Amino acid sequence: MIYLLRHSIDDNTRKGGWSSAELTEEGVKLAQEIVEKLHKLRIDKIVCSDLVRAKQTCEIINKKLNLPVVFVQDLREFNAGVVSGMKYDEADRLYPLPPQVHKDMNFKYPNGETLGEFKNRVIEFYNNTIKPSDNVLYITHRNVISVIYNYINNSEWNFLDKKIIKIQHCSLFAINTIKGQIHKVI
Repeated sequence: MIYLLRHSIDDNTRKGGWSSAELTEEGVKLAQEIVEKLHKLRIDKIVCSDLVRAKQTCEIINKKLNLPVVFVQDLREFNAGVVSGMKYDEADRLYPLPPQVHKDMNFKYPNGETLGEFKNRVIEFYNNTIKPSDNVLYITHRNVISVIYNYINNSEWNFLDKKIIKIQHCSLFAINTIKGQIHKVI
C-alpha cells in the first residue's frame, strides 16, 4: 500500500512554496500524535520532500518507526518563487493573483515554476517512482497530494482543489495502485 501524508503544521501566516518554514509547537505535537496511527500500518520505508517542514515531520515520525528514509526534491510543494515564505498580505499586495489563476497552467510567480510544470513534475514522479508492490509512506505537501488525487481519479487538477479535497496537516491518504484508487484514511 502506498500512503501520502501531508507535513504537519508550519507558520500559516506565510506562503509556503519552497520556503524554509519550520513546524510550530502545535505541528510538533500533531506529528507525534499521527505516529501512533502510522505505527499500525505496514510501511517499509519513507520517501520525503526535502523541504524543512516535511523533513521535521519525517524526523518526528521516524523516531518511532525507525525506517529507511530518502529525501527527494520532486515531492516539493509548488515553487512559488519570490513569494515563498512571504507574509500573505505582502505577497497579495506585491504580486496580486489574476482572476481564474487556479485554472491557468501557465501562471507562475517570478523565479518560480508554472502550475503546469508543477503538475507535470508530480505526475512524472508518480509514474516513474511509485510501484504497486511498494509499502511506502510519502511525506509531502498539500498541492502534491491534490495533483496525485486528481490524477488517480482521472479528473482535471486545478490550484483550488487543495481546498475542496480537504487536505489538512497530517492528513493521510492511501493509494491502492492495483485498483487505481485513492482514499483519505485520516
